[in-house]
Amino acid sequence: MNTNPVNPDKAVPGANGSAAAAPVNRSAPIKVWLVDDSASFRKLMTDVLAKYEGIECARDFSSPDAVLSTLASRSGPDVVLLDVHMRGQNGVDAVSPIKSLSRHTRVLMLTSTMDPHYRTRALEEGASGFLRKGGSLEELVAHKPRLRRWAKRLLNDKVEQLIVQARAECAGKAQVEVVEKELGYFVNSVARMQYGTFRAKGFFIGSGVIEAGCKTVIGARCKQSGMFWGQPGAQNVLALRCIHSSRRLGMFWKDRLNSHAARNDSLALAA
Repeated sequence: MNTNPVNPDKAVPGANGSAAAAPVNRSAPIKVWLVDDSASFRKLMTDVLAKYEGIECARDFSSPDAVLSTLASRSGPDVVLLDVHMRGQNGVDAVSPIKSLSRHTRVLMLTSTMDPHYRTRALEEGASGFLRKGGSLEELVAHKPRLRRWAKRLLNDKVEQLIVQARAECAGKAQVEVVEKELGYFVNSVARMQYGTFRAKGFFIGSGVIEAGCKTVIGARCKQSGMFWGQPGAQNVLALRCIHSSRRLGMFWKDRLNSHAARNDSLALAA
C-alpha cells in the first residue's frame, strides 16, 4: 500500500516554480468522497484537498463496502476517489455498484501503478479516469467546470462537436475503445439530442420524470388486481387519455375523419 499523497506542489505550479494558490471555484464546490484502506493516507489526502477552495472532501471510507452502504441510503457526491488496491478488496470491483447507486457520480481511481489490465477493466466498469498517487490534482479541480461546458454544448445543439472533441481527447490512449463504445449512444441519437431546438419549442427533455411517470402511473394502473392488459390495448388507451388531457379531443376526431374519409361513405340517398 503506497501512502504517498497526491502532491499539491505538482498539481498547479506557479510562475516561480512554487505551488500556486488553490484555484477558486465561485460556484458550488466539488463534493468528494475518499475510499482508501489506509487511515494515514486518508488523513493526508483530506489535508491536501482542503487546500483547494473548489473542493470539499465531505466523507472518507476505509473500504468499498462502507461507501456502498452509505450510497444505499443517501445521495452520492460529485466524485469518488477510489483506491485500486485495498487489503482483501479490489477497488475496481466497486466501480459498477457505485455507478448503479449514484449515476451522476464520477469515479476516479487512485493508484501508484498504472496496470493496463486494471485500467482497462475500471474504464469498462464506468470509471472516469485515474489519478496517480504523487501526481496531479489538476484534473479533479477542472472536472466540474468541464462538465458544465459539455452540458452547455448539449443544450445548444452541439452534440456533434462534443463527439469530435471526446474522440480527439482520447486518441492514442488506452481508453479509446471504451470511449468509442460509450459514444455510440450519442452518434446514434444526434437527431434526438437537439435539446436547444426542442426546448425552444417548449418540449420537455428530461428523462427522469418520464421514467418515473411510466413506473408509478402507467405501470401501477395497468397491473392492478384482475387486469390483463396487452401492449396494443394499453398503448391505445394511453394515447386517448393523453389526447383528452391535452384538450385536443376535437382536433383528434377532425383529423381522424379527414384521414379516414374513404371509410366514411355516406348512405345512398333514396330516389
